[in-house]
Amino acid sequence: MIGPLRVLRHPRRRQKTRPAENVKAFVAGGFGGVSAVLVGHPFDLTKTRLQTAAPGQYKGAVDVVRQALARDGVTGMYRGMVPPLLGVTPIFAVSFWVYLISRFHVQTITCFPKAYDASKQLIHGLTPNRSNERLSIAELATAGFLSACTDHPRHRAS
Repeated sequence: MIGPLRVLRHPRRRQKTRPAENVKAFVAGGFGGVSAVLVGHPFDLTKTRLQTAAPGQYKGAVDVVRQALARDGVTGMYRGMVPPLLGVTPIFAVSFWVYLISRFHVQTITCFPKAYDASKQLIHGLTPNRSNERLSIAELATAGFLSACTDHPRHRAS
């Protein structure tokens, strides 16, 4: 123990992520991609119609939405959504999955896999007469700052 901060020992052992975690991350990313398209496509459609319309066809973005709803209904705001769904969904799925694998490998390789936890321990050590184990917003920000300070030099050296 060094002051209020206990040195974290991390044995180097070869572990793998569980298949269920991989599938969960991949599926969550897929749902995230679908959600991003469902929410963002009407805005993209509005922007594209404004950019490609003849001058004077629309008075603004609200007019584009109004005319699309009058002409095609709500489904008109989602016209042409299949290509973005086919492109964005796998990108998000793979991104989430790669993030899970990368985070796991970084935590198993580095000396301080949980620098944030060490920062929390430091804050708890400096404030021993706490009425609550939860950290305040300022303490959380400090813990995040301290973990970034301890992680950043190691990442720059590699």
